[in-house]
Amino acid sequence: MGLTLFPGDGDTNSPDVDWSYSGFPAFRRQLARAEGFDLDEMSGFGGERP
Repeated sequence: MGLTLFPGDGDTNSPDVDWSYSGFPAFRRQLARAEGFDLDEMSGFGGERP
């Protein structure tokens, strides 16, 4: 299981980015950080924030 992201320009010949199952937690943390929050603060990740 993993995640593959393609560009929004219609060119689907190759993915821009992909993560394997083992790398997915790092992707989620990077995405959360880019959005301005820390997953460790979130409910379900050890924190209290909904």
